[in-house]
Amino acid sequence: MEIWKVFLKLFQVRRKLNISNLEYDYMIASEHINSIFNLVSIIRYKYKKNIVKEQYLPLGLRVLDWNLFYNVTLKK
Repeated sequence: MEIWKVFLKLFQVRRKLNISNLEYDYMIASEHINSIFNLVSIIRYKYKKNIVKEQYLPLGLRVLDWNLFYNVTLKK
């Protein structure tokens, strides 16, 4: 994340809107649905209670840039 986005998130926007970091990430991601990072933010916000398992394949590390696949299992 770019440094100015972090600054805005931590010090200005979040305080003015009185929202959590997760809600802020969702708000930004819903406006710019074009990368895996934004899609993960949307999934984690909208389905946070339904997430059963997240997998990062093939390496298994929680770093999206180093893996080819992000799999998420949701319960109904």
